[in-house]
Amino acid sequence: GVKACRMEAERPGAAEDYERLIRATVPAGSSGMPQFDLVLLGMGADGHTASLFPDTLALREEECLVVLNDVPQFATQRVTMTYPLINVAARRWFLVKGADKAPAYARIHAHGDVPAARVAEADWFVDPAVVGG
Repeated sequence: GVKACRMEAERPGAAEDYERLIRATVPAGSSGMPQFDLVLLGMGADGHTASLFPDTLALREEECLVVLNDVPQFATQRVTMTYPLINVAARRWFLVKGADKAPAYARIHAHGDVPAARVAEADWFVDPAVVGG
């Protein structure tokens, strides 16, 4: 069955608690890590995905599945899934809309350095404005 797990990002300790919840409720895949069937992602004009923003510490996380990420460009903190969790999902889909995303999308497909480019093989669902159409 389907189970929704609300991420209470506004609460101290939320990242650690959400990781514990994922580990307790999401079945492990062949890697031994929790494996979602599908991770549905968006992408910002700066190429961020989830709350993995350019030049932030969460981009370098290799062990934790969920972290609190300082995002100085927006003067905030965000709880985010990390690449280790996103990249072991059975499937990853991006849903991207808007001409403002076209430069980041082009960088990804030219092997660019935006955060969304570090997501493992994914299916992309984009509107024509994203691909310059």
